[in-house]
Amino acid sequence: MFNWDDILDTQKYLVKAINDGFDYAAQQVEALKAPVSNFVDDLQETVEAGLNQLVETLGGDPSEVQESRFELLEAVEWFLSKLLGGSKQDNAKPTPKLGTQPSEDSPLEHFLFHFIEAFEDAVGAVLRGFEGLGETIATLIANPLKPQLAVIVMVETLRDVVIQMLGAVENLVLGFLDAIAEAVKQLKNLLNAEIKIPFISDLFKLIGAGKLTPLNLTGLLLAIPVTVVSKLMFGEAPFKNEPPLNFAPQAGAQSIAAPAANLRSANAVGEVAIAQAVAEPRSSVQSANSARANSIRHWGTTGLLADVINGCITAYLDVLPEKADDPYEKTAGFGFEIVSLVLSGYSWLASFPSSPDFPGGRPYHLLAHKVSKSENEQEYWERVMWGWRTAVYWLDVVIFMGKEVAAANGKEVKRQRLQRADDVTIWVAFAFSIVDAGLAFQYLSTIPKAEKPGLEIANEVVSWLPNLLSPMRVTGPKGAIALSIVDGVAAFANYTMGHRLLTDDLAEL
Repeated sequence: MFNWDDILDTQKYLVKAINDGFDYAAQQVEALKAPVSNFVDDLQETVEAGLNQLVETLGGDPSEVQESRFELLEAVEWFLSKLLGGSKQDNAKPTPKLGTQPSEDSPLEHFLFHFIEAFEDAVGAVLRGFEGLGETIATLIANPLKPQLAVIVMVETLRDVVIQMLGAVENLVLGFLDAIAEAVKQLKNLLNAEIKIPFISDLFKLIGAGKLTPLNLTGLLLAIPVTVVSKLMFGEAPFKNEPPLNFAPQAGAQSIAAPAANLRSANAVGEVAIAQAVAEPRSSVQSANSARANSIRHWGTTGLLADVINGCITAYLDVLPEKADDPYEKTAGFGFEIVSLVLSGYSWLASFPSSPDFPGGRPYHLLAHKVSKSENEQEYWERVMWGWRTAVYWLDVVIFMGKEVAAANGKEVKRQRLQRADDVTIWVAFAFSIVDAGLAFQYLSTIPKAEKPGLEIANEVVSWLPNLLSPMRVTGPKGAIALSIVDGVAAFANYTMGHRLLTDDLAEL
């Protein structure tokens, strides 16, 4: 049960999986840029066409879309680049000039470029609104007997303002996507950076766990209970003969992919690909389902135990800020925050939603399996809920890594996750949990009553409690202690219910 080689094999698989998952997230962020731009362009065209048609209905001839340009002074651009970049060098490269494209060398420049463009578009939209208001008043005074002319001017102004504001939103989203891509890269570098501690680092290598890095340490911390629980519950070590994750879509194979091309044909589907990738050749549907069930079992167990460990860490961290003056506790708290972030990453990998022909609960190339609301409402809302939770997790990563950049430049910041950082972020996390609850209830409402979603509802409600009650931290030490107790109880309750749900899901395969 405690075979050390099995534990080390699990650790190596988990470490590679989270690195591959981070790479996948960065790739999907980059891939999202084109759809975002296309969506905004289509929305702008729809707004323009609709309001132009309204102008024609009022008897007018639509004018061309007008935009009010607002440009920041070069000195202000330079200041923003210094402020957000944290540079202390006088020869630091300023933000790119307006009208030019950012360089390919600096993700920070990409973010600054989009941020400044968005700010200028927003200010320009406000200016265009004031201009339109003046034009409306002037038109009404000049044509008091034809008020429809003033209405036409108002409609055209509204059209121009909305179109320019949508442009600002597009730039903000593109800038945020750049920030996520950079945060993923920096987080991966941080997690794989070697920690050199006399004797401890050498001991870590001696036991076969590799270099002492935050990721290797967290992987080992998770691998021990995952291996033991898998042997107890399922009679085998986890991830035995499991193919490494490969999120890239293959030729007709919508799957998590096999490690070698000769293990499958070009027309294989996801489940067959997984079956072909394991230890011995399998061709039957039963073998494919068995491989699929093993994959779901391994990742389900990993996700549940990652949540339990994370809940215990959260319980400790929720009372730690009350004693933050102790330098040792500050360092320990920061280390546990990183471990918590990684464990949440494993939970994210283990929570991929279902798709037609591809049950969820394990990482795979999600976009290779399309789901529409009309086709399958339950799976559609499951994806929406998962997408929201994914966005919140990566926002947490962006803010955490932003604080790391600030701390590296000598600024005093609380290096904690959203739900613990300060009063503002605590309330932000609370608001996010409200949205999460709404989306989860929408998803749960699509489950047929015959399937008895009572346990799923209870599991979801208990999982919300730590974030829903996070404002208790701002009430003082007693509130923080009470929240810490809630964290621990919720973690173990979720494991119990989650394990039952996992067992039921596997029984249906």
